[in-house]
Amino acid sequence: MQAVVKAPHIDVTITGQGIENVIDGLKKMIAGVRIKYVKDDSDPWIDDPITMADEQDTVDPFSTAWYRNVAKNTTAGDRLNTERFKASMTQNRLSELMGIPQHHISEMENGKRYIGRNTARKLAKVFKTDYRYFL
Repeated sequence: MQAVVKAPHIDVTITGQGIENVIDGLKKMIAGVRIKYVKDDSDPWIDDPITMADEQDTVDPFSTAWYRNVAKNTTAGDRLNTERFKASMTQNRLSELMGIPQHHISEMENGKRYIGRNTARKLAKVFKTDYRYFL
């Protein structure tokens, strides 16, 4: 399956396994995005079977300079936003679960409010992760 994403200034083609999840995520992230599904059984990237030579050419993305740079520049607010997005949760729903105002969630995600240890522990319970991830 293939999807063609048309935004006001972007045309993107996305293919591969799990495309439905990617499309659902894009619809949530980008207001007014138009997505067109194109059924196509052929995938131009997977015409040939994978060989041992292909396997040797693969790179662990976590060992690249790109990943180290992204990880270094990722803030606690970015991590909160990512976890909330992965859980398909609104800021309002998270604020209800944590018992804090919604604007506090927004401020944390935008780096305007510090995520303290107690808040990080509450977030860790909600997202089932280690609290230090949010510090």
